[in-house]
Amino acid sequence: MDPFEVLGVARDATAEQVEARWRQLARQLHPDQHPAADDAERARLTAAMAELNEARRVVLAMLSEPHAAAASGPGAPSPGAPAAPPRRAPAPEPPPPGAAWFVVGVVAGVVLLLVLVAVVVVRRRGRLSCSARRCV
Repeated sequence: MDPFEVLGVARDATAEQVEARWRQLARQLHPDQHPAADDAERARLTAAMAELNEARRVVLAMLSEPHAAAASGPGAPSPGAPAAPPRRAPAPEPPPPGAAWFVVGVVAGVVLLLVLVAVVVVRRRGRLSCSARRCV
């Protein structure tokens, strides 16, 4: 079915008009708005919501990219038709050249800090030992 007819908007509607109409229909058709509905009615409402959401997606795609109208509008390939191969994600950028040295510097700084703490602890333990005369 034509997505504009599903939403009940004109073909020259703006994205704001499409969103407003979609919200209005979604409030009416959402299964949670009908808690007393039986299973058959809930299934019908769920199918209507799915059709409404798909119509919204198609119309907004047409409005955002006019050349997408041919691919998403009436006469578009059916859901059972083979889909185009997915696009490959771009390769991640390599880290900047100095990143490895930065990591080495941070690790070296942490090791140095641990060594200094160990030296201070050992020295304090030596000073805090008690001899025969007094505890220092």
